[in-house]
Amino acid sequence: MFTIKLHKHFLKSFEKCEKDLKDKIISFLELLKNAEKVWDVEWIKKLSWYSGFYRMRLGGYRIWFRLQWESIEILILKSRGDFYKIFPKNFW
Repeated sequence: MFTIKLHKHFLKSFEKCEKDLKDKIISFLELLKNAEKVWDVEWIKKLSWYSGFYRMRLGGYRIWFRLQWESIEILILKSRGDFYKIFPKNFW
């Protein structure tokens, strides 16, 4: 089991989402929280340009997160087009 931390950038994007997308995200977070290993969850891909960072595909959206020992920090939620325009260069 993991501890989930939500970053302010993620929360800001999450608030603007439609209800059905919010429900899918909440389901994903529950699945991630209860997972034995992060890579056991479907649609998760390790990002090659940063160690310890992953992305989850959820329809036309991407969720970017960081794995740190027993915790997962959910960093940001963006549409697919916006996600690949700004990452990784403009996030930090």
